[in-house]
Amino acid sequence: LEQIPALTREVDRLRTTEEQLSLHKRQLDELRDEYGDLQNQGTNCRFCAEIPLCLINTSL
Repeated sequence: LEQIPALTREVDRLRTTEEQLSLHKRQLDELRDEYGDLQNQGTNCRFCAEIPLCLINTSL
């Protein structure tokens, strides 16, 4: 029973981390879509104007 508060905090921390990860994955998907659209237009994405190989378009 003494471990319940610590375990509850850990569950909350993990839940927050999972939510942040989900948000970052959505943002990455949006950036990949934007990059693909810009490539189709013959334009560099905003993050890699000077980088020959865009790192956003690589799989994690």
